[in-house]
Amino acid sequence: MDYFPKPALIWNNEFEKLFTASKVGEGGQVLKQVSLSDEELKEKLQLFCDIVNEYDTYKLSGEGWQTLGFLLYLYEAPFIWRVRDLYDLVDKSKHREDVPIAVALIGQGKTGKSTLGRRLAAKLTGALNFTGSGEFEERNKYVNKAISDVINEYLQTSGPVSPLMIDDVRPDLTTRQYFEDMIKRNSNSITGPMPTAIFTMNKEDDSKGVVSNRHEIARRIWFLSFESSFKGNSKEGDLKVDELLNRADSDLYYLCQQLLEEYFKDISEEDAIKIQADFLYPIKKILKDLLVKYDLFQEIEKFFEKDNYDYALYRGKSDWHMLIEQVKEPDDFSFIESSYKHNLINKRLINCQMGPIKIMVVHRWGCTIIIFRVSMKFLIVVSMVLLDS
Repeated sequence: MDYFPKPALIWNNEFEKLFTASKVGEGGQVLKQVSLSDEELKEKLQLFCDIVNEYDTYKLSGEGWQTLGFLLYLYEAPFIWRVRDLYDLVDKSKHREDVPIAVALIGQGKTGKSTLGRRLAAKLTGALNFTGSGEFEERNKYVNKAISDVINEYLQTSGPVSPLMIDDVRPDLTTRQYFEDMIKRNSNSITGPMPTAIFTMNKEDDSKGVVSNRHEIARRIWFLSFESSFKGNSKEGDLKVDELLNRADSDLYYLCQQLLEEYFKDISEEDAIKIQADFLYPIKKILKDLLVKYDLFQEIEKFFEKDNYDYALYRGKSDWHMLIEQVKEPDDFSFIESSYKHNLINKRLINCQMGPIKIMVVHRWGCTIIIFRVSMKFLIVVSMVLLDS
């Protein structure tokens, strides 16, 4: 079975241009230029905004931030290798392996991960084969190993830059040593054109539902958490999704590839510094310019202005929520303090043994302040540990 993307975007080194081919390994042709009227382009940009807002407004807890992040990565994926090469040229404080070569949408079932990461992604990029993990069984009964081997083969293939899309991958794939070694080896060693990978992952209650928290994985795979269900009944949600799918096509995606190709021909020193700070800066700049031109930027500006989604921040926030839920009147209490604002529960253990603890949670100034009252005379105040969304 051929697991590689169809059709495929191919980088042609001779012409220094993107080509398209019906599949990897076949001869292609120069990427056809997309020509859209102002009205047509505005409609495509409106859909882009609507997808982000759908995942923010119509969920019990808004997830527009990570939705925008995924779409930006999806649109920039064929040029991620350019960013990686630039990191090695500009400043040695960061390296090519600091640019993720994969993105994983992870969370509970029925949260819209596969809808976004499979159905919408396929229509937005024109992909014809977003492979399900079960299809790898015919290659190897050990599905995780089969997936790891296929990813390795694809990353090692010369030419293709389209993302390899795999649905319903078990999160514990990321904990396998052979997978970590493969991701590290390819991320560290490959220079020049290379593809990326996109996964959707369902959390489970057992060890198979746990993703690796190792730094070696987290710097090379960008995890985006999707945990919230859609509001209303499932029929209403399906209708909203169908409406988005019916409007979706690949025109904006291919237009962005044209604009990215042109953009990377001549990177200014100022832009190189901005890319060093944010690997998604190229696609953000291109899309922001288009959105501003058609008076649509304000619809998703609040997500554009944020830093890129940080899964470590989400995990820390979840741990604090669980902590508050579980602690009532303990005889003693332990919590973990971090000197790094986005990594909340993994640095230094502080044991507090001064008697019963009261917890007060105060929402002020766009953040949450947690106050631990250990005694009448002693307070521990932890401020800005939970960022209000």
